[in-house]
Amino acid sequence: MPEEDRLIYLNGEPTARKYTPNLVRNQKYSIFSFIPLVLYNQFRYFFNLFYLLIALSQFVPPLKVGNLLNKFS
Repeated sequence: MPEEDRLIYLNGEPTARKYTPNLVRNQKYSIFSFIPLVLYNQFRYFFNLFYLLIALSQFVPPLKVGNLLNKFS
């Protein structure tokens, strides 16, 4: 929406004045802040971070839980 001049009459003479567009932006995130803010909001709670670390530890073979039957057979 391009800005246009608006005529305001003061004492019978027109005066040009710029005005700002009447837009409302109610977005919470921008394209650059979405990932960091979502990750921060999730992992600011201790247990969410705790379960993420437990899940990531399962990729390390000495820390892996489960498959105990395969180890002893």
